[in-house]
Amino acid sequence: MTIISEPVGADRVFCQLATDTPCKGSQYQDLHRGTQSLFPEWGQETPPYQLTVNFPLVDCNPENGPFEMALSTHLLPKEEALRRIESGEISLQQVLM
Repeated sequence: MTIISEPVGADRVFCQLATDTPCKGSQYQDLHRGTQSLFPEWGQETPPYQLTVNFPLVDCNPENGPFEMALSTHLLPKEEALRRIESGEISLQQVLM
């Protein structure tokens, strides 16, 4: 638990458990946040308050659909992050597992 307490604090929250399991013929997911803003009505992001960990059940590679993320977009409002990704200002990074 120490490795989790360091970035998010002792009052951490486990909100979900998930897997990344690309299967032959499956569809790509639309871009989405792993979680909602803590206080969306504020219009700004808060310090980290939770950690989402996904476990791949198969190898995630370029052939079967890698996990993709856009670095630091968790600090932006959703609409701005999506706009900047679509315009190419922020690129998607492949995470091979």
